[in-house]
Amino acid sequence: MVPCCVETFGHHLTRRPIINQLRSLSLIILTLWLAACGRPDSGAVPLSTIQPNGPTVEQLVRNPPSAQQKIEITAYAVKIGNGRITERPNMCPVYGPILTDIPIPASSRALNGILSTHPEHIPALIAVSQEELPHHGRFAGHFGDERFAACMNAAQIFVVDAVLQVFEQNPPDYLQIPDEVAGTDTWQRYRDDARGFSFAYPPDWLIEPTKDDQGLPIITLRSPQFRQYPIQLHIVKGETYLDSHDVEHSPPLVRGGSPLQQTNIDGARRVASQGMWPIIVGQLHEGSRLAAVFTGGGYTYDFSLTYSYLTPQPVLDTLAVMVAGFRLDKPPQPTPITVAQTIDQSRTYLNKDAAIGRVQQLLQPNFPDSDMEIVRAQLISERESLAIQNCLYQGHPGALWDIAIRGQRDGYWLPVRIVLHGASGEMLCIDSSPPETVDGKPFTPEIPTEIVPDPSTALTPGITPVVTPEPISTSAQPIQDGIPTPTIAVPAAP
Repeated sequence: MVPCCVETFGHHLTRRPIINQLRSLSLIILTLWLAACGRPDSGAVPLSTIQPNGPTVEQLVRNPPSAQQKIEITAYAVKIGNGRITERPNMCPVYGPILTDIPIPASSRALNGILSTHPEHIPALIAVSQEELPHHGRFAGHFGDERFAACMNAAQIFVVDAVLQVFEQNPPDYLQIPDEVAGTDTWQRYRDDARGFSFAYPPDWLIEPTKDDQGLPIITLRSPQFRQYPIQLHIVKGETYLDSHDVEHSPPLVRGGSPLQQTNIDGARRVASQGMWPIIVGQLHEGSRLAAVFTGGGYTYDFSLTYSYLTPQPVLDTLAVMVAGFRLDKPPQPTPITVAQTIDQSRTYLNKDAAIGRVQQLLQPNFPDSDMEIVRAQLISERESLAIQNCLYQGHPGALWDIAIRGQRDGYWLPVRIVLHGASGEMLCIDSSPPETVDGKPFTPEIPTEIVPDPSTALTPGITPVVTPEPISTSAQPIQDGIPTPTIAVPAAP
């Protein structure tokens, strides 16, 4: 029967007019073409198939039309603060939707970094509308509105007069930031028994293991939906640490980074973790490297991706969960302390009188020498300086002068603590919080009960002031343990 059918089909095909044969052939080709083109490209960000009718956003940005000309445009409305502050912010649109030719996120979140500004390389119009705009639609409006003539970027302000058609009311999930990544309990776990580490990844993601020049693993992971935004894990021989006191000279892999505990990673706080402190490196800039670096067991583990403003949020969230759930079979030892444990005796430092003189010079604008009492002056190690609250500095001075004084101003004594570079005398830290004790005794500042008016204060002619002593107002003063602490002028660095 099969040969008969084939023969019959061939017989009828040869007897049809040529136009019918071509029509049938065209239909077959069209069917095959639609079947091929109808398959979604798994490596691309989902885009609308609706073709724009009329000018695009990019064309309008490059060649603004004449004022009051009626324009119809198909675009995406992104509810974002565009960041273009104008000289007249009370009258000019600053926050609100922008219109673009492609769907972009209103904001991105990656390893606790948040970006919510419009990238300059993507053409956009500033939309003004009396109603909330749909995510994707066709809009009618005009440029050159007189209300915004004096605004910065006035040529890009598009007043929406009407929404002609709605293609999509709300943005898709891949453009939105969830509070917590859902479904992570079903993720699979990648294990490397030889090096003793593991991490979780979505079950539908593809894993591409390769090796570097030294034979160490490079693991590339790709979402089937967003193939062009891979995440990589590169294992490096040796441990890598960040010197928080000398960031400039830290290893390149972690230079400019800062530690973030696994339990505090936004979007992945519910993920079971070991509470390690990876170094987060990079910023949310187009084309920049964003990474989380772990160290332990003789290796460095570098999770990274190349950030783009168009990187889908699910990819960024997957990186967050991978980092939050990364595990070592043997938890790492405490991070080595990079500061000196004791005073470096090989270096020369200011003597005590010179250090006190430097403090008096710095505080002269706030307290005359006669109203300044030295409470403590001692040379301490870098290790000891870590116990001083909010004392952050760069470099390794070898030793530091820790000097506490009491200065009299406005009728009461104000405590001030200054930390100097032991050798140069550069001021590294200053704190005006009251100490708990002085010379082993509880410290209580002497606070006056009333303000004494300054007789030298100039008065307005013809007006006789009435001065009533009042308790000191603490409404505009910082409070430390119930004690009002006036703000002092911080001296500029020499």
